[in-house]
Amino acid sequence: QAAGEATGAESCLLGHYLAVQAANKGHEKSRFLAAAAYDRYLVFSGRPQKYGTQYVADSLGVMSVYPVDSTTSDSERVAWDVRPLDQLLKDIDLRKGQ
Repeated sequence: QAAGEATGAESCLLGHYLAVQAANKGHEKSRFLAAAAYDRYLVFSGRPQKYGTQYVADSLGVMSVYPVDSTTSDSERVAWDVRPLDQLLKDIDLRKGQ
């Protein structure tokens, strides 16, 4: 990595901060982007995601939700335009059956 070049995790964190700023200025669609960028940052850092926006595929291509921090409430998710966790998990289970 060249000097001054951001890592994947750092780039995601920057994206999160920029999306939060946009959301604070009234760009409503930026709320989900802020949550997704923060989750991606956590995934790159090897930690459980906060909101549940990131998915992974196994060797057969079956998708599942990357581990989620259980202390994040559904009201926090909804505040950032992310569906409640049980809905996210139900949607991924429906896709597995297709």
